[in-house]
Amino acid sequence: MLASLGTDYQKLIQQSQSASKALARQGKLLNVPNTGLGIARQIVQFNKHHPQAALAAVCAMRQETALSNPLPLKVSLMMAILTHRSRLNDHYAQHLIAGAFTLFSATTYHRDTHSLHVERSVLQGLRQHLQKPQLKNWRDILAVHKVLEQHDFVKYLKSPGINTAQWWLISCAHLALHFQQQFFVPLRQVARYSPAHRQALIHQWLAFPGDRWPAAQGTNSHERSTVMFNTGSDIALFTQSNGKKALNWRANDVTLFPTRSIAFSQWLALCEQFPADYEQATAFKPAGRIYPLNHPPASLLKVIDALSDPDVDITELALLIEEETVFAKALKASASMDNRLNLPVNDVKQAVLTYGTERVGDMLVRQALMQRLTQHEFPLSGTCNTLIALTASLASAICEDVKCQMTPQAAGLVSTFMLAPLYSLPALKVLLHFPHKTSALHSVDSLLSLQCDPPFSALATELAANWHQSKLHQALLGHCGKMPAQVSGPLKTEYALLCLSLLLARQWLHATSPMDDRSIEALRQCLHILPVRQSNIAVYKEKLSDLIYCHLLR
Repeated sequence: MLASLGTDYQKLIQQSQSASKALARQGKLLNVPNTGLGIARQIVQFNKHHPQAALAAVCAMRQETALSNPLPLKVSLMMAILTHRSRLNDHYAQHLIAGAFTLFSATTYHRDTHSLHVERSVLQGLRQHLQKPQLKNWRDILAVHKVLEQHDFVKYLKSPGINTAQWWLISCAHLALHFQQQFFVPLRQVARYSPAHRQALIHQWLAFPGDRWPAAQGTNSHERSTVMFNTGSDIALFTQSNGKKALNWRANDVTLFPTRSIAFSQWLALCEQFPADYEQATAFKPAGRIYPLNHPPASLLKVIDALSDPDVDITELALLIEEETVFAKALKASASMDNRLNLPVNDVKQAVLTYGTERVGDMLVRQALMQRLTQHEFPLSGTCNTLIALTASLASAICEDVKCQMTPQAAGLVSTFMLAPLYSLPALKVLLHFPHKTSALHSVDSLLSLQCDPPFSALATELAANWHQSKLHQALLGHCGKMPAQVSGPLKTEYALLCLSLLLARQWLHATSPMDDRSIEALRQCLHILPVRQSNIAVYKEKLSDLIYCHLLR
């Protein structure tokens, strides 16, 4: 990575300069969304591949002479660093960064008055390109241009009229403008004026990126040091004394009085002298471990396959499960509450014997799947989380009252796979309102008013196969979209159960009008197939009322 860093940085500088000029000049062939998203992707990828260099670039941006207007890139890099640290969905983050880059391409900074000025004619021309629904975040960002021109505009963070996209823009603009060598100086203002529900997000930034960024210089005990790398808990300091050069890793609480920043080229030249330390620092992942969704790791698949083996050795199985530490802990806690005598369960083997391998397998897969589905934030992630939790809880509750081939854990798992494609639709990541379709409430293929190709049922079936799910689970998911009565044979009851749980969840959460004829017919067929009555449905609704009525608090 170090070998390509210089080239990647120069390419980023050149493309930033080209994009900002194109946005400001607004030629006839200009496509504002494509230009903004193009440079935003470059910035996001640069930060992912070179996280230490991204920090150094922001710190040294004041000395970057190749940029006629460094503001768009500095604000965008700041936003890329912090959105990645806060685990925002990549597609959503790219739209925020593209909107910020576009706005600051029409903005100049006056050093004498320490104020920003937005060119109204340029801004008006940019707005004409941003009328599509999926560009609402861009329009919200451009709408705060008058705020940016105010003295001490960071105070507007406390305004209840500021939405999430605007909060990110104002915060990153303030941080980029006022960050010299110490990040905490401008961060205190952001924390001071931000509402309470943003404080947990800001708190993450204290550990990383922290106060001292690469390329900053400071003194300690009459010795000048240059911050080379920052991995949260530790920093690497370069010192040169009496002709001797040294790089020392220290705890991040070391006292260092800031003096200045070095140029990016100087920082890069120092990195080339310590390639092993650079690789070590680059291996640090600011956002923590990211879990793949479509292809689980081999270690997890090994556990899943072992749990589905009727001849598996329980002792060996318990050892495999113990390697999944988070699940093993949750499994023991759950088994302690579920056994009849309420005795504490202290080892995984005892927990497996309490539940049986089939139930344990379904619990493990669902927890691992949800861990991957919910690892990134986007505006509608809370809405999606609530829908999937309510549908799974309904499926499990109905399963307890129905004689079928599935356990309650399996019913919850299959319904989770059924809705999992929600988290893989790029178009959904940038919308602010859930595009719920009000027809055929039993069908996951008619869940959204967005075009989905391939349909949800195909995506869910493929995902279940990748997770080594049983033929029963895959067959059920393959039928999704059909009317309950269209599925006959041994899967009829199980499929009706899935349809009913999805229909009720959608009706309770999103229906604003009476059900359409197809939904009414699907409900009638479900109630004919399943031994479930309206009185049972009322019990389910009362039991799960926290998911229905209190989801906005989560």
